[in-house]
Amino acid sequence: MRSVLLLSLCALVLSCSGQKKDPGRRRPSLPVRTLQVDPSTFLRVLSLTGEVYAPRTVTLSANVEGAVVCCFWREGDQVTATQDVFTIDPSIYQREVDIARQGYYVAAARHADAQAGFRPEEVRKFEQEVIAAREKLDFVTKDRDRARKLVEAGSFSREVLEKAEVEFVAARSRLETAQNQLKIGQEGATRTQLAVSHASELEANARLQLARSKFSETRIPAPFAGTITRVLARPGDNAAPRMPLLELADLSSMVIRFSVPERQSASIRLKQKILVTLDAFPGRELSGEVNRVHPTLDPKTRVLWVEALVTEEVRLIPGMFARIRLVLDEIPNQLVVPEAAVVTKQGERFVFTVEEGKARRRAVRVGFLAGGKAQILSGLEPKSRVIMENADQFRDGQDVEIIPDSGPGGRTEAPIPGSAEKKPEAAKKE
Repeated sequence: MRSVLLLSLCALVLSCSGQKKDPGRRRPSLPVRTLQVDPSTFLRVLSLTGEVYAPRTVTLSANVEGAVVCCFWREGDQVTATQDVFTIDPSIYQREVDIARQGYYVAAARHADAQAGFRPEEVRKFEQEVIAAREKLDFVTKDRDRARKLVEAGSFSREVLEKAEVEFVAARSRLETAQNQLKIGQEGATRTQLAVSHASELEANARLQLARSKFSETRIPAPFAGTITRVLARPGDNAAPRMPLLELADLSSMVIRFSVPERQSASIRLKQKILVTLDAFPGRELSGEVNRVHPTLDPKTRVLWVEALVTEEVRLIPGMFARIRLVLDEIPNQLVVPEAAVVTKQGERFVFTVEEGKARRRAVRVGFLAGGKAQILSGLEPKSRVIMENADQFRDGQDVEIIPDSGPGGRTEAPIPGSAEKKPEAAKKE
């Protein structure tokens, strides 16, 4: 178009240079491309990229140490909820359960005996032990007294007396022990003794439950029905606690996951429309809507993570690259012109319309400017024909000739690359 205009101007100059000016002669009209401006829906669209993502994805890890003895799954296999997907050698953990069980049985029996008290024959036995211990104490007491007299008389050495003293202390201790045992047998166990025996039983039971828990963790079930996406261990591998073994995903609930810059984060809302393009479906644009908005910005990247559902029936695969157009606003009944049609000079914005074969300058008030489109808030009437190109090269009242081109538009999309910029006049929009 620029070349056509330049050729026309050159021809006009050459024709005028060899002839005298004729004030009554009409200058030739310049050909122009125009657009009929009709009310349409103005879409503010934010262009983003994202990926297909499975929200229900889990990495199953080992909780105990041992050799992997069972895992015959491959990527793509389907599993049901609670189905075992891995088994770690349980033999050592089974032995720990057996040992803990025996310890619990012993502690429980002792506590039961303490609660039940002693049988009559056991009490009589304790009485006989007290009598025997008292007789022994009487004997060693007399022996100690006799040894003391002989040592004082110089008949025995001091070592004989010391030996007698040791035997006396031991006999007295045995008598006290027998008397305490008899008292327990006659009166029953004290509260403290019952509490201690009960605590021992509970401790043994806790060790048994812990051993059983470790044994149960040798079998790793699927937490939900899904598809195995990665197998990270095979039979014979040695597993360690927190070692990843397998990845599982629910492919029936797929979403488009993408991030929105902080500048546009306040414009995101639930049920917001999106248009998605996937390389797997060339030439097809899928419809969807936002179904989840994260409550906070990513502290490192300062972006807002958003998830959206595709409302059409298509097969989505995790990891697919997605090109997303997020509809920020749908403004109906708007007049929209190409951004190239708007001329700015000395702070004033205007366009050129074609009226009765002449270019007419019209001052306009511009709203949003994005994606090569300009929203006209005032200054134009519907059905006006606006010069689309090289508008800054025309003057008011210049003769022009319309080149048939485009007709009225229905819906205009204004993609916003990265962030939607509102021009100074748009900031005054109420």
